[in-house]
Amino acid sequence: MTQYSGLCIGGPLDGQCAVSKTQRLQADELPALPPISASPVKEIPADMGITRHTYLWLHTGGLGLWLVEGTTLQDAIQAMALAYMEAHKK
Repeated sequence: MTQYSGLCIGGPLDGQCAVSKTQRLQADELPALPPISASPVKEIPADMGITRHTYLWLHTGGLGLWLVEGTTLQDAIQAMALAYMEAHKK
């Protein structure tokens, strides 16, 4: 059985590693909920504002990446470079 593994770029799984049996992976992004101390919710809304993101697997040499649909490899490399620079600021 083939498994597609790689680093997720963008969306709710950004920066995490994922493994899938197919070359498409879906992840749901839940909206930020108000604090419990806020006014009580009397009923649960039917549409909670959930956003579904589709990741497409891309193999570049020895590196596997999951890119949010509509993202290019150039976008992914730029995002990784910016994250690296932020993590190594002095």
